Order: sequence, then C-alpha cells, then structure tokens
Amino acid sequence: MSSRAQPAPDARTDAAGFSVRARLTIVITLVAALGMLVVGGVVYAVERHRITEAVQEQLIADLESARLIVGTPPPGGWADATEALASIMRVLVPGKTSGAVGIIDGTVALVPGVGRSVEPGEDGAFVDRVVSEASNGDLVSGVYRENGANWSYLVAPVEVSSDPDAEALFVMVYDLDLEFGGLELSARAYLITAVGAVAVIAAVSWFVATRLLRPLRDMREMAERVSALSLDERLPLRGRDDVSGLARTMNGMLDRLDEAMAAQRRLLGDVGHELKTPLTIVHGYLDVMDARDPIDIEQTRRLAIDEIERMGRLVGDLVDVAVLLDDEGLLRAHVPAGTLLRTIAQKASMLAGTEIVVAGAAEVDAEIDAPRITQAMLQLIQNAATHGGGVIELSSSVAGGRLLLRVRDHGPGIPDEDKDRIFERFQRLQQGGRGPDGSGLGLSIVQLIAQQHGGEVRVADAPGGGSVFVLDIPLSPDVSEDGVTLDRPDRPTGGE
Repeated sequence: MSSRAQPAPDARTDAAGFSVRARLTIVITLVAALGMLVVGGVVYAVERHRITEAVQEQLIADLESARLIVGTPPPGGWADATEALASIMRVLVPGKTSGAVGIIDGTVALVPGVGRSVEPGEDGAFVDRVVSEASNGDLVSGVYRENGANWSYLVAPVEVSSDPDAEALFVMVYDLDLEFGGLELSARAYLITAVGAVAVIAAVSWFVATRLLRPLRDMREMAERVSALSLDERLPLRGRDDVSGLARTMNGMLDRLDEAMAAQRRLLGDVGHELKTPLTIVHGYLDVMDARDPIDIEQTRRLAIDEIERMGRLVGDLVDVAVLLDDEGLLRAHVPAGTLLRTIAQKASMLAGTEIVVAGAAEVDAEIDAPRITQAMLQLIQNAATHGGGVIELSSSVAGGRLLLRVRDHGPGIPDEDKDRIFERFQRLQQGGRGPDGSGLGLSIVQLIAQQHGGEVRVADAPGGGSVFVLDIPLSPDVSEDGVTLDRPDRPTGGE
C-alpha cells in the first residue's frame, strides 16, 4: 500500500496552530493584563492597610477622649457610672461607619441617640464577648467577624469613684465593611476600566502586529511565487526599520540569484553551442565518408580525433572553471615571488615553443596559491605565444602592497574595443586575440584565478608594439586595495 507524503506545516503557524500575529497579540495582552492586575492588587492592599491603620488610630483617639471626659467630672463629681458613660456618648457621637454602646454589669445600658449606623448593642454574642474579654479590667481591642459583622472594636473600662462596685464598659465599634466600601467601589471601577484597557491593547496589538508583519507575509508570498525561471519580483521597501532592512537584504539576494541563474543559463547555452560544433563536424564527415576509400577513412579519423581532443580540452577547462567558482578552491601559502616567476619561465620555455625572457623579478614573499598562479601565467604565456609572437617577456613588481605579474608579447596587439571582451567566456577574436582553435575559456580562467586572489587581470598596449597582460593580486589577503594592512584578529600577527 502506497503512502502519501504529508505536507509540511505552514510556516505561518506553530505546532498549536497560532500564527505569529496571534502569538504576539496574546503575549502583549497577557503582559498588559498581568501588569494591571499586579498594580491594582498592590494599590488595593496598600489602601486596605491604610484604612485599617486609620481605624486603629481613630479608636485610640476615641479612647483618649473618653479618658479625658471621665477624668474631668462636673462639680460635685459623677453621681454614678451611668452618668459618666452618658457624658462620653454625648461627646463621642458615632459616624456613618461606627457605633458605640455603654455596658454596666454585663448589660447594655446606654446607646447613642444619634448616628447609630452600626448597632453593636443588638448583637448579644458581641456583648458577651467584650464583657468576657474586659472582665479583668484591662483595655481590650480586636476584630469581630461573626453573624455577618466585620468590626474593629475597642473596649475601655470606666471607673467612677462614686460608684466603685459598678463594672462599666465603653465600647466603640467601626464597621470595616463600611470603611472599605469606597475602596471596593474604586476597585470595581478599576477592574472594569482595566478590562476595557486590555481589550483596547489587544486590538491595537493585533493592528500593529498586522502592519509590522505585512512585509514578512509579502516575503513569504513572493518566495512561494519565485522559481528558477522567474526571479524578477522584488519586495517593496517601506521605511528604514529592521523589517525594511530585511526586505533590502532579500532583494539583494534575489538580484544575486538572478545574476547567477542568468550566468548559468548563458554558460549552458555557450557550452551546448561549443560542444555541438565538433559533434556536428564529426557527424558531417562520417556521414559523407567513403567507407571504401582508405584515404578518406584516414582523413576522417584524424579529423574526428582532433575534434574529440578539442572537446576534451573544453571539458577540462569547464572543470577548472567549476573549481575556481568554489570559494574554498585556493590553498594559500607563503611563496617567494621571484623564485615563482623564474620557475614559470622555465616551464613555459618547454611548452610555448618560443623565447622566454625574465625582464625583472620582485624578490618578495606573497601569500598565494602558487599552482593556480602558475596556471594563470602559463595560460597568458600560451596566449601570447599563439596570438602575439616574438620574444615573450616576463616581469614582476610590487606597488602598494600588490604583486604585479606581467606577460608582454611583440605581436599585433589587441583593439581597444576588444580589451575587456577577451576575458569573457567563449569569446574568440579573429585578429589580435584568441583564434578559433581555443576553447574560449583560457583568459576567463585567468580572470577567475585573479578574482579568487582578490585581484584582477587586464591588458594594455605595450610600448613599441604588442600587448602586455598584467595579473594584479595582493601580496596577502590581509592587505586592502590601497595597500593598508587589515586588522584580522582571527589570524596570527607574528611569531615568537
């Protein structure tokens, strides 16, 4: 049974199915909600503590007032404890959140005539509790949370010398629920406002995330449309932020890909054309060859071998181009430039079939790939020997931290309009340049070798006639174009 490959998950969503926009909105909303909750909770707790402290301070103030009243009896003194409690209650009138009661011998004897928002005397359990707590004559404070009440209270024994046997108690009560009532109302208002604010933050976050991520969606959609045959689309650039910077980078990448694909198509077309020509020639000669004529057979055989060898050279040059296009194709080492030039001249004298002269050599060390430089120089020498003629002069010099290797011939020279074109792949000049027998890749390979070394190759007219090819490369990859040594912390700066 065949199995169908599962489609890759959409990059717009994670494993839980949330888009990036949704995740950003959720995170921002949760952080905002948590922040508001923490702030509201802290403010609420601080306010409750402040109100509780204020109630305790008010109870103490009431106690001091009661003591002052008891301590300043009218002329003739207090008749009894009841008169003293009555005097206290006439002065300490309860407010909207408080209540008072006077207790004599365990029984409620007096209640305020006004105020009376809180009625502690009507709660028998509370009366019994305060009587029990104050039985030893000490001052008592506490919180009463029974029968639906939430009171903070203070019990003060009242002693009157004229009535020493009476057990009189003054009780002041503050209803904490009523004290917190304004705070609870503010808390509910804050909660409603916070919910609305979080909703607004969520909406704004969704809108902003949509705007910020729109270039990323454009990139994704464009990436889905782009193919090897269609690289002409580019992202619109909006603003100067990080996302627009990413869009610029993407456009630059697409430009490079477009150039690379165009170069690849040109290369394939040129290779196809170059390989088709010898095959057509061989096929044509074989098609008209007289199989009964030994002379015709021998001529056709030699022509076929010659064309096959030319195809072999073309394939070898294409392999060299592929290797040079690899950034890791160079193996640099410190090489004496003067010795290298003389070695190249010795090798060229065996290959070129012409006279080679070393006109001057710079005795310096260069950090280069010696085999590749030798390959490039031999190619220039071969080109000079084939199409230039005369004595071939080799020389080298140093200028601004760069090594200049020269190959000069005494031929007819190269027209100015062809001086740049000869370094293009598969370009052959009928006069003053490459002839039809080459692969058309020789000088292109020289240019690639120079570029791999961070340099260039150029041609100019030589004094007195002929051409001079200059291979211009830095002495070291640590030297810039103007000859300044670059700071490369990843490379050793010297030895011991």
